Amino acid sequence: MEHLHPSFKHVKKTLSLIGISVMEGQTLTGVEEAPQLLRKGGLVKVIKHLGWEVNDLGDITKESLQAKIDAEIADKSQNPKYNLHDIEVLGVVNQRLQELNYQESKAGRFVLNLGGDHGIASATITGLLKAHPNLRLIWFDAHGDCNTPATSASGNYHGMPAAHAFGWFKEGDVKSFKWLDKGPLL
Repeated sequence: MEHLHPSFKHVKKTLSLIGISVMEGQTLTGVEEAPQLLRKGGLVKVIKHLGWEVNDLGDITKESLQAKIDAEIADKSQNPKYNLHDIEVLGVVNQRLQELNYQESKAGRFVLNLGGDHGIASATITGLLKAHPNLRLIWFDAHGDCNTPATSASGNYHGMPAAHAFGWFKEGDVKSFKWLDKGPLL
């Protein structure tokens, strides 16, 4: 680990595993199964074999946050410029994911997020960046996920998380992301 930057330290080579079992960033089903399928396929066993202690935090699901999601749906005080598909679900899930990424990373643990819906990336990026302000990101994807609500043909948030994390959204563009709309972290 000596080749890593001094500000990036691990406690006992511990990895925090967070599953995000949602599919609401787009309209296809199946992506919400990715965390459990990766676990079932032996991912945790491989990580442990590599010498890591695994702290599996379970999965963030729509069902586990349903009361907060219902409150967001009922909240009529927000008047977003754009109405994106299932944005209340994504806003609540991403807020919880950002909190977990920040807490676990700040505690010195390597954080591995397991999900299938690209709509979780805004929270992953901003949560880690909040803990490590000098963080650098390499984005491997077939798409840049840098659409904004104004440029998206589909209105699906899964094509927008990088743009949102970069601060390319204006405050009030979308509902349920007040926690992120306070300004770009990048």
